Amino acid sequence: MKFWKLGIIALCLTCLTACGKAQEPVLELEQSITKELPQTQQEEALQEEMPAAEFTFLVGSQPFDGGCLEIGGKHFAEKESLEKIPELNGKSSITLYRGGKEYVELGELCRTSDCEVLMDEERGVYILPREQHWQIPEGYEVPVLMYHGVSDDLWGMTELFVRPSVMEAQIQYLLDNGYTPIWFEDLPNVDKIEKPVILTYDDGYMDNYLELFPILQKYNVKATIFVVTGTIDYNPRSLTTEQIREMSDSGLVSIQSHTVSHGYLNAQTPEEQKYELTKSKVDLAAITGKDPCVICYPSGRFNDTTLELAKQYYAMGINMDGLLYVTGEDPYMVDRFYIRRQDSVGTIASYIQ
Repeated sequence: MKFWKLGIIALCLTCLTACGKAQEPVLELEQSITKELPQTQQEEALQEEMPAAEFTFLVGSQPFDGGCLEIGGKHFAEKESLEKIPELNGKSSITLYRGGKEYVELGELCRTSDCEVLMDEERGVYILPREQHWQIPEGYEVPVLMYHGVSDDLWGMTELFVRPSVMEAQIQYLLDNGYTPIWFEDLPNVDKIEKPVILTYDDGYMDNYLELFPILQKYNVKATIFVVTGTIDYNPRSLTTEQIREMSDSGLVSIQSHTVSHGYLNAQTPEEQKYELTKSKVDLAAITGKDPCVICYPSGRFNDTTLELAKQYYAMGINMDGLLYVTGEDPYMVDRFYIRRQDSVGTIASYIQ
């Protein structure tokens, strides 16, 4: 009698999915997998009839080495492979069998493992351990310089584009005066770095690859680029997937989030803000294979909701222009010095000394 009922459920699920009615099959499916099922040939055969789609996901910065399925709006991964990931040490009561393999539902597993699950309709699922905050030694001065474009091909707000020759001169000045350009990820070791400075570039313009990247390579200097992910491969003046991946793989460029749309976060609903912070994180993780751990608030606009979300998904939050950053201050309100096209090497010197 039990198998006859399960067969009817599977048949209804297949028919309703074909007709585009998503709500009913999900309810029926959830009822059929909410308890662990013994692995029998009959039950496995019934579960094989459930419509499934493959997907991929990352754990931290590592791609998952195992099979993944999406069934009825739930995401499952091979139990045997999941057991090899130390971050996922929780338990899930929702399992199913398919193709001779046991699968575990990721949502419940991550909740019991204290991990965050970020869903992405295009790429799948990104799983991040919640505890990701760094221990940064306090009391160290770290100038953070804010750039945008590096080009003589001017458009839009021309002050955003530093001349390539001036950019090179500014980097040369920093090196000649004993400064070490670092990433935010290097801050836990800031006490071991003499005269650190952080170079940041907002928005992710194409010239960051064409003009800036060769300068970084020439001087072997680190920089951070905050990318607006909605422009990737879409806006002809913005970076492409391959350019971002190449710079990230070089070991010189840290790719971090500047949200999806560059909208004012303080004018958005909590749901909209969460989308901007999590979707951009997944977008960049999928390209670089690394965990984007720093969020830059577009135009320096944020509110209490922004800060709450930033603390959930990122290790640091970066403001617009302001004062000198000193470690130990609020890591989600890090100030920077805004460098414009008209600013000279002398301007840089006055900021960082």
